[in-house]
Amino acid sequence: MNDTSVPDAIVIDNGTASCKVGVAGEESPACVIPTVVSRWTSSAYIGSGAKWVYVGEEAEKAPRGLYTRKRPIEQGIITHMDSMESIWHHAIYEKLQMDPERYPILMTEDVLNPPAVREKTAQVVFETFGAPAFYMLPAPVCTLMACGMDTGLVVESGEGGTQVVPVYFGHTMRYAVVKTDFGGKAVTESLLRLLKAKEKLNQSPVDVKIAQDIKEKMCSCASMAPKEECGGGKKPRRSFTLPDGNVIDLDEEDIHAPGDVMFRSEETGLHRLMVDNWLKMEVDDRYCYINDKIAMGGGNAMLHGFADRLRDEIVPLLPGALQPRHGLRFTSPSVDDLRLTAWIGGSILASLTTFRQTCITKQEYEEWGPRIVNTKCF
Repeated sequence: MNDTSVPDAIVIDNGTASCKVGVAGEESPACVIPTVVSRWTSSAYIGSGAKWVYVGEEAEKAPRGLYTRKRPIEQGIITHMDSMESIWHHAIYEKLQMDPERYPILMTEDVLNPPAVREKTAQVVFETFGAPAFYMLPAPVCTLMACGMDTGLVVESGEGGTQVVPVYFGHTMRYAVVKTDFGGKAVTESLLRLLKAKEKLNQSPVDVKIAQDIKEKMCSCASMAPKEECGGGKKPRRSFTLPDGNVIDLDEEDIHAPGDVMFRSEETGLHRLMVDNWLKMEVDDRYCYINDKIAMGGGNAMLHGFADRLRDEIVPLLPGALQPRHGLRFTSPSVDDLRLTAWIGGSILASLTTFRQTCITKQEYEEWGPRIVNTKCF
């Protein structure tokens, strides 16, 4: 935190897989909390050592027979506000140990977030947490800011899906936004089905975690190498040690096929959606967004070979007039974890001296009600 009279803002990046929370001006969030809540629903008497509600990692460990587990964000959209409120409460009061009544709050949102969800979010921030000021911003805009840009094309690929978003001076061009459900969850599920069919894993919650670990450490988006490049037709194999100490062998299909799910369809593959995105734009805008660097963010974009595969699939589909002059170029913030890009951009924005002027104040909220979020945050 700074030592000036202006209080720091609280920055919250709401993701399908995790919620990143911290203080404006910092280089990384103070905490990353799995976006999951478990509530006691059993008719049995709850013991003195148990809680009615568990959040994050504790929620993932809560016994399913006694607790109902809820993931309050689906494909980037908040679908269960009460559970999301529990996560914010845990993050602000317990992790940050801050009083939200003293600090402005900046939250990221999905680029196509419904107005009703935005209004309910504003209502919780002002009426439940008592924040003095509030602002919402699409996560892709924050990712672009983390790359030091305010205009450009953003590929945001997270757990719940992937979105391609053109941004012009900090404003999203909603008419040209394209979204797909292909994200980290789809890749994990594809890998798990493959390993289950080969009897290497089952489909228990533990196996889902193992498959996610394998995906993050060993899987690749790169196209599978031809057999002649694999040493006389022999496919390379790699081993992975399970938590119980057993070792499973992974062949080339196990490593490459899961990531391939995002590019398999000629109609809904990520490469086709990006081309459709460009073709939706006004003619004069297309050249600008193709020839400038394309910003990337989200945990799924960390999959090995993601940018190279995207480039290899897109360029042959572009009409001659749209071929980039210097090749298709991708950029991302200089951080090891692309899951943090949107939070970092939000931290940069909320630390600017002009941020308070942009926010919805508590007085404005009391005068206009929750609907003000749809006119002031755009």
